[in-house]
Amino acid sequence: MKIRHVVATAVAAAVATPAVLLAATPAVAEPKPVPVVQAERKPSIAELEKAVAEAKKAYEAAVAAESAARKAADEARSDTAPLAVAAAAARKEAEAAATAKDTADKALADAKAALAALDVNATPEQKTAAEQAVADAEKDVTTTTDAKAAADTKLREADKAVADAKDAADRKLNEATRTKNEALAALQAAEQALADAKEGDTGGGDIFIEEPRLTSEIVDLPSGIIAGTSVEFTLRLTNGTEKTMDDVRGTLRLSATDKSSRNDLHTLLKLQYSTPKHPKWGDTETDVAIGGLGPVKPGGHADIKFRLTVDAKAPAADGVASVTGDFQNNDGSFGGNGRYKDFTFGITPASGKPDTSGTSGTSGTEPQGSKSPQPVNATLAATGSSSVMPQIALAGGFAMVLGAGAVYVARRRGSGA
Repeated sequence: MKIRHVVATAVAAAVATPAVLLAATPAVAEPKPVPVVQAERKPSIAELEKAVAEAKKAYEAAVAAESAARKAADEARSDTAPLAVAAAAARKEAEAAATAKDTADKALADAKAALAALDVNATPEQKTAAEQAVADAEKDVTTTTDAKAAADTKLREADKAVADAKDAADRKLNEATRTKNEALAALQAAEQALADAKEGDTGGGDIFIEEPRLTSEIVDLPSGIIAGTSVEFTLRLTNGTEKTMDDVRGTLRLSATDKSSRNDLHTLLKLQYSTPKHPKWGDTETDVAIGGLGPVKPGGHADIKFRLTVDAKAPAADGVASVTGDFQNNDGSFGGNGRYKDFTFGITPASGKPDTSGTSGTSGTEPQGSKSPQPVNATLAATGSSSVMPQIALAGGFAMVLGAGAVYVARRRGSGA
C-alpha cells in the first residue's frame, strides 16, 4: 500500500510521541485525545526518518525498563530479599514463642497435678510450696501466651509486606511490558511509513472518511462471567451505506479492573479469535485489530468471533469491551465510524454467581446486543490505552493488526490480513 498523505503526516506527528514513552517508562503514559488526522502536506523523508529514530529510542528505552522491572520482580520473590529475610526471622520468633507457651502449659499442668497429689499427711510447707508452683506456672502461661500473640502478629505483618512487595513488582513489570509492546508497534509503523514514502506516493484518498453508518456491535457477550470459564461472542461490522466496502477491519479492546482497588486485570483475560477465512481459533492480545474480512455489500455484515477465558484466580471485577470498525476500498479511499462503543460485563469469583451489573447487557447471562449501548464520545484515535498506537493505526486506515506486540500491514494489493 503506497503511503497516503495522512499516514505520513501521522507518522511525522509521532516524532513527539516516543518522547512521552521515554519520559513515562516503566509506567504507561496517560493517553491523551488525538484528533482524526487530515493531511495538509506530505512529510519529507527526513521527517519520517526522524520519526523512526525517535520511535527506536523509545523502544530501546522501553526494553531496558522492562528488563529492570523484571529484575526487580525476581528480587522481590527471592528468599534473600530484605523483607523475605525479616519474614523468616519473624517466623522463627513465632515458632520459639509457640514452643515456650507449650512448655509453660505443660509446667502448669504438672504443678496442678503435684498439688492435687499431696496427701493428708503433707506438711503446711509442702502445700504452700505446691500452691506457689501453680501460681508461678500460671504467671508463665500468661506471659508466654502474650508473647506468642505478639510474635504471631509480627509474622502476619511480615508475610503481608512480602506479598505486597511481590504484587507491586509484578504490576510494574506488566506496565513495562505493555509500554514496550506499544513502543514496538509505533516503531514498526514508522518504519513501514518510511519505506512506503521512499517507494513514492501514488495512491489516492488523502483524508480519513468518518462513516458512522459502518456500525460495530457485540453479539452474545454475557453481562456476567464466572472466573475460570470461557464465553464466546461476536464482533459484527455492518455496512449501512449504499456502496460496497471492499475490505473491513474490526478493533476490540478488552479491559477489567478490580472492584475494590481498581487494579488492572487484563493479564487474567485470555482472548482468541476466528474469522471465516481463518476458522481455527488463534490466540491474540486483549487489544487487537483484525482485518482482511473481505468486501461487505450495502446492508451486509462481517463477523469476527472471539473466545474470552477469565482466569480462575480473577476476583470480582468490572469489564469493558470497546469496539469500532473501519474500511478500505480498492480505489484508495478509507475511513471508519470514528468512535468506540463500550459493552460492559461483570466478573464474579469462581465460587460466586455471575455479576450482572454490566450496563450494556440485559439481565442474568442474556447476550448483549438486544440493547444499544452508549457510544464513546471520542474519536477512534482518542480512545484506548495508548496515545501511540491509535494515532498510527487510525491514520493508516488499514495499517496494522496488533497481536503479542507484532504488527502486520494489509497492503492494498494483498489478499487478506
